Amino acid sequence: DSTWFDITAKAGDGRTPTKSEFRQMFQTLLADRFSLKFHLDTKAARGYSLVVATNGPKLTPSAPDAESSMRMNSPGHSAEMTVTKWTMQQLTAQLSPQLSVMLGGGSVVPVVDGTGLTGAYDFTLKWTDDRDAVSDLSAPSLFTALQEQLGLKLEPRRSPTRSLVIESVDR
Repeated sequence: DSTWFDITAKAGDGRTPTKSEFRQMFQTLLADRFSLKFHLDTKAARGYSLVVATNGPKLTPSAPDAESSMRMNSPGHSAEMTVTKWTMQQLTAQLSPQLSVMLGGGSVVPVVDGTGLTGAYDFTLKWTDDRDAVSDLSAPSLFTALQEQLGLKLEPRRSPTRSLVIESVDR
């Protein structure tokens, strides 16, 4: 956490690589410059499944010509997220780091989409970190906000989670 490095690199042929090509090039660069050796490991981890609550979803389908966007405002211990044309996969990807911070422990809390909803939606979600006594009590916890405002629910579950395990690295 105390040493940082700037890495500058260019693709040899001048074209923009695909995401997959970029990942492979970056892995090769790290292996060459830092002797990085790693492997991926999968193990069961504590997490959540986002599901539709008992009374059904309270989501507004996006207009077909809408552009995907997200705006986050988080004054103090409260937060407001306004999104346009988002899928449930995008929502779960955003919920994972939010829960990681709220629940502490320093590790990523995986959230998987169990809603079965395949469309894109517009919504606003307002919540507060209810662990803190000075939190904005006018906003509910994230768990309550999801259920009351979006008709969705986070259910605890253990799920397979991939981790990057660093075997060795040099300065």
